[in-house]
Amino acid sequence: MRVMALDVGLRWIGVAVTDETGTLAMPHSVLERQREGHRRDVARVRELARGLGVERIVVGLPLNMDGSEGRSAELARAFAEALRVAVSIPLEMHDERLSTFSAREAALEADPAGVARGRRVDDLAAAFLLRDYLERRTAGAAGQP
Repeated sequence: MRVMALDVGLRWIGVAVTDETGTLAMPHSVLERQREGHRRDVARVRELARGLGVERIVVGLPLNMDGSEGRSAELARAFAEALRVAVSIPLEMHDERLSTFSAREAALEADPAGVARGRRVDDLAAAFLLRDYLERRTAGAAGQP
């Protein structure tokens, strides 16, 4: 089963996908957000999901470190709800705390000059989110907490 993960921000949407078996999470792309609400962004994600044969979409939920929801979480939920209405693909939210931090750290380690030039790491953050989602789903299926 191919899964797509989205790291939804104010200016960018990071996209990651799994392989066909649903086991490997890979960065895919970064979409620049449109300014007139969610309509065009949702349409772009919907078409991308169709083209890739996605069977599940995971949207990152940027919780605060204490587990509470702030403005970013509200915006991610609003985007997820707009996307849920537009697609017939199962969609779920997943805690993405530290995914962007982890992506920046990994990018800095791999290519310090790329980060210094401002390379977008949103697709890498989406891949970290997707990897965590897959690991938790596998652990849950195995009966682990």
